[in-house]
Amino acid sequence: MAGSNKRVALVLNAGDLWGSQAHAYRVIEQTEMFAETGMEVTDVDLREYVDRQAALERCLRTYGAVWVAGGNTFVLRRAMYDSGFDRIITTMLEDDAIAYGGYSAGICVLAASLAGLHLVDDPTEVEQAFHRAAIWDGLGILPYTPVPHYQSGHVESEMVDEVLRYLKSVGVAHKTLRDGEAIVIDGRSETLLQIA
Repeated sequence: MAGSNKRVALVLNAGDLWGSQAHAYRVIEQTEMFAETGMEVTDVDLREYVDRQAALERCLRTYGAVWVAGGNTFVLRRAMYDSGFDRIITTMLEDDAIAYGGYSAGICVLAASLAGLHLVDDPTEVEQAFHRAAIWDGLGILPYTPVPHYQSGHVESEMVDEVLRYLKSVGVAHKTLRDGEAIVIDGRSETLLQIA
């Protein structure tokens, strides 16, 4: 989906509260994961682009894909807003100028609202990470809330059941994903794949 551009921008900001050592480890982990695909991964830390939207856009337009890893959805959303990533990626996806991939928080943030995800991810961690308030609006790229780690034996799987109860109670469209499943959207086509 990235086409001939094999460069991948790696966004790890959902884990900003985990410290620099964890960040460095995740860069290695994710780079090794992509090595088998022939893709060239570069860490793009959104904290370096706070209030520098033009610079971030120039950077992102050199990549064929962006890969957004998991962590705290609210921390990730704040980093996206402060850097302008949210506005840039929305435009680039509308123009089919980049492919977007990710997991856990990296896909949850694509929903219209992050309400319900507070039952898994603590919104107050945004204040700890950035000394700013949490943002409850998602990017609105998906017409539903993706709910990962469903019935997966993941440490968050029981909390995911609470998220589902909440979303059902307020009538929010949602789709569950078990670990090892992936949603692939190409134009107007959406496919659920079993990848592991």
